[in-house]
Amino acid sequence: REYWKVDDDGDLVQSAEYEENGVVSYRATNRIQLHGDQLVLYTLIEGNAPKIFQATFFDGKQVVFHNQEYTNPSRVTYLLGENVFQRIIGGTENGEPSRYTFNFTKLDQP
Repeated sequence: REYWKVDDDGDLVQSAEYEENGVVSYRATNRIQLHGDQLVLYTLIEGNAPKIFQATFFDGKQVVFHNQEYTNPSRVTYLLGENVFQRIIGGTENGEPSRYTFNFTKLDQP
């Protein structure tokens, strides 16, 4: 489950959790903020240190965040559609390139 909203400060805020067989194994929060002319992604995965990524590309259909100080992930890409989007997380694991793609569909809240 993943939820996005715009908070009172105008930041895009996400909360997510992954549940399998009734057990939550992953929780995360993300925040996308505009600082001057820089778009920044702050991510916090439960049990890990916070990570900060700076947008290096944005064209209305895609936004790419990088931080070369990290090996995994070092790049987070959002591909934006009208009612769908993808998050692609890339980096290096065990000396090999890694890439994980997550597909999402926009649902109206009940």
